[in-house]
Amino acid sequence: MKAADKFSWLCADKYGILSVQGYACPLPERRMIMQKHAALYCRLSVDDGSFGGSVSIETQKILLEQYCQAHSITEYEFYCDDGYSGTNFNRPGFQKMLEDMDAGFISTLIIKDMSRLGRDYLQVGYYTETYFPDRSIRFIAINDCVDSADGENELAP
Repeated sequence: MKAADKFSWLCADKYGILSVQGYACPLPERRMIMQKHAALYCRLSVDDGSFGGSVSIETQKILLEQYCQAHSITEYEFYCDDGYSGTNFNRPGFQKMLEDMDAGFISTLIIKDMSRLGRDYLQVGYYTETYFPDRSIRFIAINDCVDSADGENELAP
């Protein structure tokens, strides 16, 4: 499914807010305001695949969706990198997610555990301590009990 099919756009003009589907507002004096969503990030490296189904992309997706259902999160999108090492942050799904964060489309990032974000702990620390907070993005690592809404956490780098 394309992003345009998934998101509701709101167009605001001087007369109020009108709901519009698609990427462009019909009148130039209107500006687009996108409904923010949660990013559900999954990563599986070639090495991780040798451990079997417990860390598969599909297993991660199920866990993340169950978390969303349990916490009444209804607007979300998956960003996945299958077969990419966690030591390198130049992964297509991760980069697309960063683009959407920079554009202001994402309010929350949810991952299975800290290792899915990456294995370079200095870089992971940069994202969790600087990048996400600077963009007001809530960060949740389910299995590590990390939730930036709860304040400081010793497990987060």
